[in-house]
Amino acid sequence: MYKFLRAIVSILIVLSTTCTVYAQEQTINGVIKDSMTGEALIGASVKIKGTTNGSITDFDGKFKLSASPTAELQISYIGYETLEINVNNRNTIEIKLASDATEMQELVVVGLGVERDERSLGYAVQSVNGEELGAITGSSNVMNNLSGKVAGVQINQVGGSPGSSSNVVIRGNAMLDGSNQPLYVIDGIPMNNSNIANANDADNGGIDTGDGMSGVNAEDIESMSVLKGPAATAIYGSRGINGVIMITTKSGKGGQKGLGVDFSHTSSVSTLGITPDNQETYAHGTNGSFASDPQRDYGMWGPKVTPGMTTNAYYDGKERTVQFYDNYDEFFKPSYTATTNVSLTKVTDESSVRFSYSNMSNNGNVDNQSYERNTFTLRGTSDLSDKLHLDARMNYIKEDALNRPSMGNSVNNYMGYMNSIPNTYDVNWMKDYKDEDGRPVGYNTINENPYWTMYETSFEDSKDRFMGMASLTYDFTDHLKIQGRAGTDYTSWRAEVLDPLYTPWYESGRAYERTQLDREDNFDGLITYSNRFGKWDVVGNFGASYMHIERKYTDTGSSNFSDPLQQNPMSGSDRFATYDTYQKAIGSVYATASIGYDGYLFLDVSGRNDWSSTLPLDNNSYFYPSISGSWVFSDMDWDTPDWLTFGKVRASWAKVGSDTDPYMLQQYYQIDGQSQDGLQTGNIYGNTINNSDLKPSMQTSYEIGMNLRMFDDRINLDMAYYNSSSVDQIMKVRIPESSGYEDAIINAGEIINKGVEISLGYNVIRKKDLNWHTQVNFAYNYNEVVSLSEGVDQYLVGEGPVNIVAAPGQSYGTIMGTAYKRDDSGNIIVNEDGIPQVQDGYQQIGNGVQPFMVGWVNRFQYKNITFGMVIDAKFGGDIYSSTNANMYSNGKHQDTADGRNTMHETGVYNPGNLVYENGESFNGFTNDQDLQNYYQATAGVDEQHVYDASYIRISEISIGYTFPKTMVANAKMQNLQLSFVASNLGYLWKSTENIDPAASFSYGNAQGMEVGSYPLPRTFGLKLNAKF
Repeated sequence: MYKFLRAIVSILIVLSTTCTVYAQEQTINGVIKDSMTGEALIGASVKIKGTTNGSITDFDGKFKLSASPTAELQISYIGYETLEINVNNRNTIEIKLASDATEMQELVVVGLGVERDERSLGYAVQSVNGEELGAITGSSNVMNNLSGKVAGVQINQVGGSPGSSSNVVIRGNAMLDGSNQPLYVIDGIPMNNSNIANANDADNGGIDTGDGMSGVNAEDIESMSVLKGPAATAIYGSRGINGVIMITTKSGKGGQKGLGVDFSHTSSVSTLGITPDNQETYAHGTNGSFASDPQRDYGMWGPKVTPGMTTNAYYDGKERTVQFYDNYDEFFKPSYTATTNVSLTKVTDESSVRFSYSNMSNNGNVDNQSYERNTFTLRGTSDLSDKLHLDARMNYIKEDALNRPSMGNSVNNYMGYMNSIPNTYDVNWMKDYKDEDGRPVGYNTINENPYWTMYETSFEDSKDRFMGMASLTYDFTDHLKIQGRAGTDYTSWRAEVLDPLYTPWYESGRAYERTQLDREDNFDGLITYSNRFGKWDVVGNFGASYMHIERKYTDTGSSNFSDPLQQNPMSGSDRFATYDTYQKAIGSVYATASIGYDGYLFLDVSGRNDWSSTLPLDNNSYFYPSISGSWVFSDMDWDTPDWLTFGKVRASWAKVGSDTDPYMLQQYYQIDGQSQDGLQTGNIYGNTINNSDLKPSMQTSYEIGMNLRMFDDRINLDMAYYNSSSVDQIMKVRIPESSGYEDAIINAGEIINKGVEISLGYNVIRKKDLNWHTQVNFAYNYNEVVSLSEGVDQYLVGEGPVNIVAAPGQSYGTIMGTAYKRDDSGNIIVNEDGIPQVQDGYQQIGNGVQPFMVGWVNRFQYKNITFGMVIDAKFGGDIYSSTNANMYSNGKHQDTADGRNTMHETGVYNPGNLVYENGESFNGFTNDQDLQNYYQATAGVDEQHVYDASYIRISEISIGYTFPKTMVANAKMQNLQLSFVASNLGYLWKSTENIDPAASFSYGNAQGMEVGSYPLPRTFGLKLNAKF
């Protein structure tokens, strides 16, 4: 390989060097280095000015060419300022290039995939480079690596296992119904980020099969820009109402000429994070004794454990010494992930091409569980002529998973199993999980057993995804060009599920097969005019686009098997088949104009009109404008303080529309499979009254901000204030049962979001061999549901052990559940047996959305050693914990042991603040049965199990060492780096007990509810990067 690469480099050097020799020419030997670090620059271009003669530098930064003694040399390298020097009769030349700070720092990708100078923007944009995103390559989803690095972006990881989804919200929830997640745009083409199967059903649980971003390879990303406000996203129409995340993939364009090879490999191990801290004082049983029927009464309500205590009161009747076990540690094993990336890049003066292959393989944290992802990416650019330019990309992603973790209240949720099994049982006993007849043997009356789930049930899914993009740009003149672009995103998903005969809850067995085909096509054309008239810069764009989405879903299967050897989707006596289809299209025209004056004053205006297929013909056209401006006051011809390097103020206003899902306008009929007089009969489909008068919902917002760079760019401060209002929400509301329906679709409601974002960066140390950059990202968002429809006092966002609702006068995400009945002094009212009384109906007991977010990012560099750390924090939200409620019910919670200890030591236990209906104080509990009844009743009072969800955690650490070039030169490497990487290391502070406050089971809007959630895994790995 090394000989091959060396030969390629040598050939390129020869080809790039013109060997015409004049009588006066001399041979020049030179070397090109970085002016700050002194490191050799490989592949830098050296040309004799005014000719095509030149050379490129080799692995040591050296070049050789023939030139006249008075020739002018022109030296250029990507990311560095171009330099011109005179030979001046020298035979040996050392050249030092300085970094081009303007090129490296100020260009960002904004709407329509256009690169803009950040100084000209009138709205907030934050960018993160691909190196930061790819640092933790074993992450379940590349979006998790963005946590804490961008102000105002809230990220909740779903499950945390490889291939899982991430819930991303920018500047608060604005939509009552539908998604609040942003639009993702890759290389100018929108991407489908939908989730095929998720765990949003808290009551029945589910499996998260990942979203669109879970399949994206972080190593393919060049940069990611977050467009936050509607002024930044209005050009993307209704799809950009929740913000836009612009992703630019690596193409090799502008990089080192010739052939390049990049290789990286990460091996990581993940362990379960926070697990419940069970009490280890009292054994299994009931009312202070071992149970006569251990499969019925298996809670931890038995006697106090003493040394040498034995019993046969176990599910299998065996006599054993009573002791405590850490079943979480015994059952869950370390999960190993191997991620390998290889890319080949070829760059010439006219074109670039990059091919990459990535493999991620994970073995799961239990047996018979796995995930594998293979990604192939081909990206190329080419100047087909001086005027015609091509840019194209193809991605193929193959994902295969076996038995992804079940979440929520799923009967297959392993976290639920561990919470239910007594911790005086060793879970390893249950490995003998079935009897001689093949039936399950378990710890309760229906014989639930996690090993039956592990080895007998099956959920196997696979996903094939193809994404393609092609763009042609033709330059009519230096000022006028036209671009045509097309993209497709096609996904084929298939799942095969088996719950065999005798499976608990599905004793008759069931099997089904689900498929989903998704295709999204996007086409757009854009005409751009740009010119400079004196001190005025003018850029105008006019374009049109068309988007079409099609989805086909099938669910076929059967239940009630009769033969253990015949268990498949068609072998049961009760069969079912479902077919669903979904189509949606949006046509658009849009225009933008950008005007700049003398490099310090800028104005942008835009307008877009969408026509949506999901709205009535009378209301399906909606227009939304935006205007923004910026003033770079530091660049005006006036005196500014010496400490001010750069200063800008900005402001923007925008109005953005939004449509809805298809088939919300008319009632539809379905064939019911029955007949009357030989004719097929049917009925109205669904229980919802649709609305043929729907109109688009609208969001209006404004933003003001300031950006200051001070003390020679040592300090960078960016501040923004925003205010948005979303009205005419399209939502489904409950209606009286007397109507014959359950819901109706209406336009109603208003939600406001307003807040502050501050990003403060400080180069604490900035020297040749030592650098320390620290950045704090702060965001506060105030959210209020101003109104709903007349007669509607709340909108149901999510349903489970508690409800998550939107209620007028409250923040989005109000937690509604049962609450204690209290007297005027706040004491809890109990009945004559000491059982707490609850108020009628559900009460407000918290809010699931944190309004405050902080991220602290640190990057250190000492010579060849780098260190990075990210700390993120959230404050102000609440979370209901079903895990803690269950621990109260089954006697595992430490509070239940503390109460029993006090009662046994003193003869009575009084929790305090308990009163009877007549106002007299409660006397306390004096026996195990009454105290058990008290705690089990308390388990059902939701208010008791709501916690402050605030936390501060170390989310990411990386330590890297770059080997000196002199050490790797013999291996013909340009760069070799070894890194230690870690994520989700732990909490510096949190208020919740027994659960991970940052983990979520839900991909949707119902945040603030923990239902058997998997804790985020702690991941540690080693990463090797090599560049040839």
